[in-house]
Amino acid sequence: MCEVLSFPPVTKVTISRNNKLLPATELRYRVGGVEAQQSLSHDIASVKDGDYGDYLCSAENEEGKSNWTVSLVRTSK
Repeated sequence: MCEVLSFPPVTKVTISRNNKLLPATELRYRVGGVEAQQSLSHDIASVKDGDYGDYLCSAENEEGKSNWTVSLVRTSK
């Protein structure tokens, strides 16, 4: 859901929902690197009703900080 590809590598990634920071223990990251680049993503393995809504993603490295919003919406079957 929140994915970061960065060079220089990311030093901090946070994800919040409803103005509350999600604890790192709740984040399910897949972390991998490709030649000094860093890729991070937050995925929701099994979506529940309470998971729908807007998430604020934030990433920092030595060059600065970036924020963006990701919306998880329900689609009809």
